[in-house]
Amino acid sequence: MKLIFITLLFASCSVHKKNQKLHGHFELYTEPSSLKLFDLEKDEKRIVIASTNNTGGRQSPSVLSFEDQHHKSNQEIKIGGFSVIHQYLNILRATYKNVILVDSGSLFSKESETKDVRNFYKKNNYDALTLGIDDFNLNHDKDVSIHVEEFGHKSNVPILLSNLLELKTARAIEWKGTKSQLLKNIDGLSIGMIGLVPDDIISQSPVKNRIGLYVENMLQSTLRHARLLKSLGADMIIVMTHQSIDCSTNLMNERNLPRGKVNFDPHDQKACLLNNSLGDYLKRLPPQLVDVVVGGRSHDKMANFVNGVLVTGGFSQGGALNFSEFVINTKTRKINHAKTVVHQPIMFCHEFFKETNDCFTEDKTVNHKDRVKARFLGTEIIPQELELH
Repeated sequence: MKLIFITLLFASCSVHKKNQKLHGHFELYTEPSSLKLFDLEKDEKRIVIASTNNTGGRQSPSVLSFEDQHHKSNQEIKIGGFSVIHQYLNILRATYKNVILVDSGSLFSKESETKDVRNFYKKNNYDALTLGIDDFNLNHDKDVSIHVEEFGHKSNVPILLSNLLELKTARAIEWKGTKSQLLKNIDGLSIGMIGLVPDDIISQSPVKNRIGLYVENMLQSTLRHARLLKSLGADMIIVMTHQSIDCSTNLMNERNLPRGKVNFDPHDQKACLLNNSLGDYLKRLPPQLVDVVVGGRSHDKMANFVNGVLVTGGFSQGGALNFSEFVINTKTRKINHAKTVVHQPIMFCHEFFKETNDCFTEDKTVNHKDRVKARFLGTEIIPQELELH
């Protein structure tokens, strides 16, 4: 049994380790081939926790301009956009039976229409969302509550605001489409979800956008909601908050690597810096209370365990999918940590560079001009224009 545990743990830690070198890489932020899933015992069920962040209401793909050492002219490649994201998510669900999909915030932007944002999350079947700092920094005539209620009026996707209270009543806000927590049942498993507004919202957003609102301490709110969800039978607890920790700088300096090519060992306890609000929150969390924290905001990737909690986050402009596999014993209602698999963020590529089988543009030594069709988990991606409305 010990040998099996070590083998599985090694498999979960060693994803793409060969890419931690200064030049050259292969399948850096992609999973083009089908995955071999761990076999499940009679009383085990697999669930995938997937997330996006920083979409900012973008329905169209982002166009990245770059150059390499092989070609003098500028090159471009597209990342994300509704059509491609929709395909990636459908492939993920076709591969895994049970998928929980959430977003950690920065849902809206100055340019986005509320109906487009609503349709994006509704048509992609998200299970829950929360708000980030950017969502409180909108300079529209309408305040945040109106934006959120317009979203919730015709959307089946709840926005979780677990620590946002009415200042006058000290009670949870009651905007349409919002909840203070959520318990989602999927294939006999119960997944509890909490959405936390960042503690630093007071210093990061204008007063006029949060008049009458009070932000409860994140840890205090987590203790209250997580214990309630566990008493209601939650097998896992997911926290969404539009914050991040730095899990790249230490490894970048230690190995003399670019920031984009480090952080491939989720169990490296020295990788992440915890000298900020989210770091302090993670250090103070009681053991085994929270299983996953879905973050964002910094635009750096996170795929690391901190004090037993998996912290995940992708890139800017909704450009990546984060997902991890968990196996739960249906008798003990416990996670089998030996079978947990943490995947690196998956970029929403429209096409691949032939040399690397991905769409990572930062390595200038790669020949980016020769390209092939993008694939995800063995299925081809076909960029197209899909109607949102």
